[in-house]
Amino acid sequence: MAAARQWVAGRTSKSLNSIDAAASNPTLASPGTDIISPQAATLLGQSIGETLGTSSNALGDTLALVSGLLASSRRARCMIGPHVLTPLARREPKHAGKILQLADVCADITVATALAIPLTAAILANRSVAIASLSAVRSSGPRCYTLASTAHAVTGRDASAARSLAALLGPRGEPRQGVQ
Repeated sequence: MAAARQWVAGRTSKSLNSIDAAASNPTLASPGTDIISPQAATLLGQSIGETLGTSSNALGDTLALVSGLLASSRRARCMIGPHVLTPLARREPKHAGKILQLADVCADITVATALAIPLTAAILANRSVAIASLSAVRSSGPRCYTLASTAHAVTGRDASAARSLAALLGPRGEPRQGVQ
């Protein structure tokens, strides 16, 4: 996708403009609302993520672009951001902790909870590696909501993983004492 190639080439403004143009296409979004359909967000995000995955600095490029998308006041960018991470999460579940840390830059809590999408992909790709990565990250604030959403998302697919995630949180979704 052009936006990913532009990002890797250092043309960050042009990359974001390309994403905005795609997200405002009337066949993908509700005109004038800055809200893109979930299917379009998934398709665009994963296409960008796959392209970024081929760069020599795939992790850095992906995290940098997604940080900007998640922190944006534009809803369409926020909706695309988690999906950009999904190919990375599937390919390298050891980065689940880094994905969780992105909850801190999210525009709001709904965006932070959407990070459950790539985290679920990481857990389903390699549960033990992803859970170990998540366990190494201190969970507070929006990260707790992200972990709770991820636990809920994996419950039907991997109950053991859901219990492991719940163990990182206290009874009210707060970080357990001593968990870092």
